[in-house]
Amino acid sequence: MRQSDAGATGPRDEPSPLDVMPGLADLARVMVDAVAVTDLHRRVVLWNDASVALYGIAPSDALGRPVDALFDSTIVGQEVTPAGARIVALERGTWRGRVIDRPTIGSRKGQELVIETALSRIDAPDGRPAGVLSVKRDVTEGVRLERELAAIGSLVTATGEARSREMVAARALGVAMTATRATVGVIAVPAGRSGRVLAAIDAPDTVQRLIAEIDWAESPSIRAVTPIGRVVKGRVDRLPLSPPMRAAILGAGVHGLLIVALHREGRLVGVLTLGWAHEDPVFPSDGSVLLIAAQIARGLEDARLVEEIVRRAESERATTTRLRALDDLTRVGGSVTTLDELAARSGRLINTALGAAGTAYGLLTPEGDAYATTSFVDVRPPIEAWLREQRPDVRSAFRRWRAGEGAFIEPFEVGVVPAPYVDLAREAGVTAYAAIPIRVDDVVVGGIVAYFDRPLTELHLDRDALERVASIASISLANFQLRERLVGSERRYRTLFEASPDAMLVTLEDGAVVDTNAAATRLFRAEREWMLGRRPLELGSFDRTALRRQVDGLRVGESLTVHVTGRRHDGEAFPADLQITRVELGGEPRLLARVRDLTEQERLQAELIQAQKMEATGQLVSGVAHELNNPLAAILGFSQLIRRDPSLPEDLRHNADLLVEEATRTRRIVQNLLDFARQRAPERHPTSIGALVDSVLALQTYSLSRGLIKVEVDVPPDLPLVELDRSQIQQVLVNLTHNAIYAIREGGGGRIHIAATREGADEDERVRITVMDDGPGVAPEHVARLFEAFFTTKPPADGTGLGLPVSYGIVRSHGGELRYQPSAFERGAAFTFDLPVRTIADPEEAARTAPPAPAMPVPEAPVDAVPVPVPAGASRAAPGSPDGRPRVLVLDDEASIRTFLDKALRALGYDPVMTSSGAEAIERIGEGDFAALLCDHQMVGLTGIDVHEAVVRTRPDLVPRYVLMSGDVLNPAIATFAASQQVGLLAKPFDLETLDRTIRLAMGGPAADEPAASAGD
Repeated sequence: MRQSDAGATGPRDEPSPLDVMPGLADLARVMVDAVAVTDLHRRVVLWNDASVALYGIAPSDALGRPVDALFDSTIVGQEVTPAGARIVALERGTWRGRVIDRPTIGSRKGQELVIETALSRIDAPDGRPAGVLSVKRDVTEGVRLERELAAIGSLVTATGEARSREMVAARALGVAMTATRATVGVIAVPAGRSGRVLAAIDAPDTVQRLIAEIDWAESPSIRAVTPIGRVVKGRVDRLPLSPPMRAAILGAGVHGLLIVALHREGRLVGVLTLGWAHEDPVFPSDGSVLLIAAQIARGLEDARLVEEIVRRAESERATTTRLRALDDLTRVGGSVTTLDELAARSGRLINTALGAAGTAYGLLTPEGDAYATTSFVDVRPPIEAWLREQRPDVRSAFRRWRAGEGAFIEPFEVGVVPAPYVDLAREAGVTAYAAIPIRVDDVVVGGIVAYFDRPLTELHLDRDALERVASIASISLANFQLRERLVGSERRYRTLFEASPDAMLVTLEDGAVVDTNAAATRLFRAEREWMLGRRPLELGSFDRTALRRQVDGLRVGESLTVHVTGRRHDGEAFPADLQITRVELGGEPRLLARVRDLTEQERLQAELIQAQKMEATGQLVSGVAHELNNPLAAILGFSQLIRRDPSLPEDLRHNADLLVEEATRTRRIVQNLLDFARQRAPERHPTSIGALVDSVLALQTYSLSRGLIKVEVDVPPDLPLVELDRSQIQQVLVNLTHNAIYAIREGGGGRIHIAATREGADEDERVRITVMDDGPGVAPEHVARLFEAFFTTKPPADGTGLGLPVSYGIVRSHGGELRYQPSAFERGAAFTFDLPVRTIADPEEAARTAPPAPAMPVPEAPVDAVPVPVPAGASRAAPGSPDGRPRVLVLDDEASIRTFLDKALRALGYDPVMTSSGAEAIERIGEGDFAALLCDHQMVGLTGIDVHEAVVRTRPDLVPRYVLMSGDVLNPAIATFAASQQVGLLAKPFDLETLDRTIRLAMGGPAADEPAASAGD
């Protein structure tokens, strides 16, 4: 421990510290504090065993070395360096302070040691300094304990960690046990006459229970430590303890015990108990224990104050929350939209207002035996299950409410509520309940039950408070019901208002618009914002003075209707009915105006009139065509007979040919008129566009020739057939060509170009048809209105404004769209539309699917006869006259037709039997047999159908030979009859070839697809 003389001495004139104090080494050996001596050169000359234990540096490593090579030092709390402290000691004789040393060698290298240090100068006999004596005491653990104990008092302010007294006590107990190396610890506080354990570490439950159960006023250990500054410590068997407590502590293996009271401002606020399991424990000093106790008492008191502050703040927040919840409850009835929402929100608000652990809210059905609406807010499952099973009319709360009792609150205790309810409450963990009735007009309509998990004494609720809640809940329900009625009425009004197909305006007394519906914005073609505030005269034209006088005479609920002219936002006028009703909305007088646009109605009326005209025209045309066909048949027949005369001069034969040609032309015109005027259901059939265009131009022949108009047709022959309604598309083309003719007729000539092209492919394949003229064209301001009904630039006598709208609708119904564009000529108009295609490659399929529509005129080979199918088993023998010519019965009330047929049939090699009435024909049929029967349909008296019925009754064998003649053979009724009865049809007028072919077919001659033999020229 002592350095050798050689190593200890410096210059010979410097005395050695150990020589100056010869007994210092022996003294240092027995001291518990670390002692080191350094010479004037800071070299270590003495290093005792306590220094070895403190720094972990052996004497061999310390002696002879500079002291600052053994550890790094930092002086705490003084502005001086370790070298400066040594200088102070040499100059003044002593220096004291706390340092932090960190050994740089040895077993404790790098550890931080907190050391109380005293430096003293060693003087030689002559007064000169010989060295420095350093005495050091390790206070590392004490400093740590001081820090931890000081932290106990601030635990309460630590955020997010320790805030309650229990948390502070647990933390402080851990610090105290660490500082004292105790194995068991308990901190208890008084609670009435007994105590309550705040914190316990490794203390058995029996000990904790006894501490909580002892009477603090009678406990010998509590009385022993009550005086301030008293510490009780020692072996357990020698301390002042009750026998049960002593036995429990010893049973836990604790042999040493320390008890100290926790005082604050002279009051006993708790007791700290520490125990040791060692047989001979080393107890801490009373000073340390009292310091620990003081720090714990301060920390607990601070925690108690914070708890009180927090409790009061929470109480204030809870009060504020409850008041806010009650305030919200007063308004909830006016803010929810359903009873379920009312129940849910009311239940939550009442649960919050009462601070309940769960709340059930229920509204009854009108009968009162079931719930119409329920809501459960945090209700414990056992309680909720029980409530759902119980009918409200059998529950005691409802019976008490109906008996006149109001709200009440009760604990779940035997004697207060039935025992099963007590068991249910214990299972659910609730202690009390509050029952609150809901009344409307003094009738119980529901109830609220709030459940609590705290003692009744802590709830601070009474009947008056609950009655106020009941009143608020009842008012809230009543407000909801009132609002529902108001909202329902408003909703119905608003729904009717918004959903009305008629334009509805709500106006002030002066007519200014304050509200509109969607139909009104559509009618006036304006945004709602534009319409609001508008005056009546801005929205229509009418006699304002007269209307004002009528409106002023209306009472609430009364209405008047006037016809006015409305005016849209863009200035367009329209006819309208205006109905004005005086109403009250929200207590304010208002006028409800319903505006009904009559444009469509008037258009429909005009269309109806036009349709009636067209129907009458069709009937007239049909009748006229029938009447024309009879003389045409005679003219055509006689002309053919004349030209067959071999003795006829060539010039007369030429004239006869002209008669045949003109009669055929006239016949074609009549057929086209019939086809155009006839009314029938729309039918879609594959149709040739070229043939359709030809039929339209045939109808317009007169207008085209009169107007000196040249027609150019560009329709490729290979266009696919288009599936369409022939008459409807014919009508479209007639309208377009008619408009073109009208447009250019006054210009002294012009041209119309009709073209058809194939567009697209596969499923998108279509035919595009264009009708273009070089007339004056369409003015730019009229383009947007071309397809509006009743819009026309023609004089009233020349047009109705329906041609283009009707055509547009027809094209749309066929899947296309009629469009306008300027003509490709230098001037004029062009109308184009596409029609979807159904391509039929097989001509036979086209023939089979073709409609029974008028055949297009083919003068070279007219086809006017319909073959008669031969029924199974029917005879086709041709009975004849004695000279062998087939006999043919002819029935026609027209003398000219009879004369023609008599001559024609004889010329064709038949033996005709002529009759002029149905009765006569029926009589002749009964007298003999005939190869064929030709009967006109439209006659005075019996019709051709009547005669057919007689033939069916009297001569069924002649039915297959029956042929019906008519000038209106395309009439749907006649066509239907012929198809159902398998009767042949012969359309008037007809030529000799058709007549001969028809009779041969009736007799069972050549098939329909074989050419009939001509009877000569």
